Amino acid sequence: MSSNMSPLIFLFLLASSADAGKILLMPVNHGSHVNFFSLVGDVLQNDGHDVKILASAAQAKHATKHGISVISAGNVPKLLESQEATNMVFENTSFPIMQLVRIARLGREICEDVLSNEQLMKDLMDEDFDLILIDGLDPLRCMYVVPYRLGVKYITLTARHDPWSAKIPALPSLEGSQGGVVLGRGSSFVQRLKNTFMVLMTSIILPPSPVTDPDLITKYAPERPQTTFSQLFHDSEMWIINMETVCLDYPRLHAFHYQFISCLNCEPAKPLERKFADFADRATQGLIVVSFGSGIDRLPRLVIDKMLEAFSSLPQKVIMRYNGDITAPSNVMLSSWLPQNDLLGHKNTRLFITHAGNNGQQEALYHAVPMLSMTVFGDQQYNAERASDHGYGLTLNAKDFSEEELLWAIQEIISNPKYTNQIKQCSRIFHSMPKSQGTLLFWVNHILEFGGSHLKPTYMDMPLWRVLMLDIIAVLLLVAFVLSMCVCLSCKRLRMWCSPSPKKGKQKKH
Repeated sequence: MSSNMSPLIFLFLLASSADAGKILLMPVNHGSHVNFFSLVGDVLQNDGHDVKILASAAQAKHATKHGISVISAGNVPKLLESQEATNMVFENTSFPIMQLVRIARLGREICEDVLSNEQLMKDLMDEDFDLILIDGLDPLRCMYVVPYRLGVKYITLTARHDPWSAKIPALPSLEGSQGGVVLGRGSSFVQRLKNTFMVLMTSIILPPSPVTDPDLITKYAPERPQTTFSQLFHDSEMWIINMETVCLDYPRLHAFHYQFISCLNCEPAKPLERKFADFADRATQGLIVVSFGSGIDRLPRLVIDKMLEAFSSLPQKVIMRYNGDITAPSNVMLSSWLPQNDLLGHKNTRLFITHAGNNGQQEALYHAVPMLSMTVFGDQQYNAERASDHGYGLTLNAKDFSEEELLWAIQEIISNPKYTNQIKQCSRIFHSMPKSQGTLLFWVNHILEFGGSHLKPTYMDMPLWRVLMLDIIAVLLLVAFVLSMCVCLSCKRLRMWCSPSPKKGKQKKH
């Protein structure tokens, strides 16, 4: 029987290798982004694709643990180093737009470090990739020059929901922006106005920035036709957005060229390492998991002191990610690294105190753990508001809270069953949905075989005035004006006809 099966297995492997593609992953050089792209690479590798990832030496560990080959980008810095992010958020008092400009300038420096590395560019060219999955984060959109220079088709893979850049006809009065406000059911006029203003700011007023300077294209892809970054983004074969749009966010407009995936990082909890397991198993009154993500691993001392003081008053045990030397209360365990997914899946876990990062929220939804969001920067304020709007927890400002406020919020979420019941119900809905791994594989394989031009609707090539139907509206207004004038003139003429003519008086005889 084995001799009969061998040719079949050989033919199957031959067919698989023929369909396999050579794929390059290009995440933003930041821990959570590299880790997410590595999870994507793991899914693609298991399907038979040859996957490599472009990452710095410091971030390569996230890829190697998934067995993904790393193409070293050298010592390219993170978009924001941990301490730099902490200082900018908690100590910087400059206007937020100035902080965005600063991040954009840093993003351009990172791009130029990569693009000016001629040996790296040669190595990438020699690899002869079939497809590139590139991170669409705004401060590093200058990296789109890489696939353009290589002449390789690419997919935008990002957590940033940006339908307007992808020319999805989504009205900002209906769809909340991650840079704006949450538009849940029954949004007020003020909320819709604020969100529209934020979309206009981020899509029209602010885009001219160092990372979208067309001189970068001229300088680093001189042999290619001159174009713009807006066109490079538009030329993406498709967009795959890491956003849960049923239970965590809100239902969004879908299109064939604009797909959503989520929770690639979610999985059933594995057995914990001994030191974590012993601590969590003893938390008979409940376990609280605290993490502010890979961007900030050491909070300012004033903030951490208030948190530890509040934790010391709790009957629950607390496991907190913190990279520093500080004395913690007896019910608190500090660690520079946490097996976050496995801790959230522990039977004693009652609450997740989080910076409201996208991946952490997805894990909390997967394991049905309510959240106390303490936002820091970026899209976290939006993420926190959507979790609160759904009834999954409460929100505090990490930069401005009191010990009493923190203690009340923790006790409210743990003691009030409405938060746990709500997220448990939505977690069941989430688990009933199709798995994102299948969605990701289908569309990547589809793009490898057919490209993505046939997926894009015709309106993507229309100028904005045609998409907004300004020409049709103008014609309708003109028709309405002409009809109004006709009605007015007809009424005037009708009144003249119906009015009795003045009688001529008899002429007097002389």
